[in-house]
Amino acid sequence: EKLDGIFVLLNGNLADDFFRTTLQRNLSVPIITTSLVTDDNRLVNLGKAAHGVHHISAWSKNISNKENEIFVKGYKKLYTKKPDQFGFLGYESGLIINDAILKCQGDISGNRLAKGIRSCEIESPGGRISVNKKSGFVKNPVYLCETKLSGFNIPENVILDQYAAVSEFDEHFISSNTDLRSGFIN
Repeated sequence: EKLDGIFVLLNGNLADDFFRTTLQRNLSVPIITTSLVTDDNRLVNLGKAAHGVHHISAWSKNISNKENEIFVKGYKKLYTKKPDQFGFLGYESGLIINDAILKCQGDISGNRLAKGIRSCEIESPGGRISVNKKSGFVKNPVYLCETKLSGFNIPENVILDQYAAVSEFDEHFISSNTDLRSGFIN
């Protein structure tokens, strides 16, 4: 029986070893993973083993919007290297906190700050985001990406598609067999 695909929930050296092993064993099965495994700064460790791997991400340096251009340019200037997923998540968290504090108008008590966060709707390097008032989860677009080899056999991530934000309370997201919900917590 042939596999439809494999979802890999590993990171760091364990993920690198897994992908190198699939290359060495010539396994040809679709693989999808998290953006932390295929972060641009990790791809150098994977080389050819990363070719064809798909991942879902809230951000890529290749997203074409004004906020991302400002973020990538500013990050490179400040740190003299390209931003990674963790840099993006920290920056986006800062945008959310800044937006909430501005809404507090000087009164940053716990309740006022929480209300400010729950009412967050901003443009981020990853696209338009908001915070779900019920759950507190960030609603953001996600991107389906694939790692491909360039002309010099250097792996790089390419955005294949963008998916709009869907609330974890949306009827299309809810499984009819469970009360479980999911969401990306930034």
